[in-house]
Amino acid sequence: MNYRFGDISSGEVVVLARLPTHEGGGIGQRLLSPVVAHLGSAGLRRLFLGCAADPATRSFGFYRHLGWVFTGTFDPAGDEILELFTPGAECPAHPEEPRPMHPYVSLLNTYMRALGESDYATVKRLFAPGGKVLSPFLGEMLAGPFFDRLAGASTKNVITPIDVFLSATDKHLATAYFQYDWTVRDGTLITFKVMDLFTFDPASGQVAYLDLIYDTHPIRTSAGNKYEL
Repeated sequence: MNYRFGDISSGEVVVLARLPTHEGGGIGQRLLSPVVAHLGSAGLRRLFLGCAADPATRSFGFYRHLGWVFTGTFDPAGDEILELFTPGAECPAHPEEPRPMHPYVSLLNTYMRALGESDYATVKRLFAPGGKVLSPFLGEMLAGPFFDRLAGASTKNVITPIDVFLSATDKHLATAYFQYDWTVRDGTLITFKVMDLFTFDPASGQVAYLDLIYDTHPIRTSAGNKYEL
């Protein structure tokens, strides 16, 4: 059974539900499109909905793939508020309001926060099945085993975000630039800057490949290979 409901008084898409056995095959899009069309025909130009903030959920990539954009705000349940302007509507300029956050920026912010909290379970959920990491020290590995290895080598992570960069050519790429204060198992504190290059799976919005880019020389000189302790 599938179910959808939109509020014509506010423009909110309140519910879009389908049984797990009905997932795939474009059913979700076929359910959502009539709701968007109906609300638009009623004169509503801005539609909105609440979506899980976890990039590992199916809904996270589903709505963004269809053009819904994160507004930078959350509902009382902690879900992200996404918005969509119906055909023919122009997104009004509100200089006093924050610009909608790109989904890749949201994911990279989640990654840096979770890494800084040593929340490796959340970090691993950001990756698509079969997602990989290329590390200067460890080479190419599946994301799960790589972050398990990092967890085993670490006692504390402090991440200081510097910036996030999106592709200038509309490729499914983004880069997180941050300072990493890494305390390893023997208590050594290693400080260095990292450019993490993310390649995304366009279908799910999850990370397909992560290339870790940093200068290993000062690390090897001062601390050696701390993965091998």
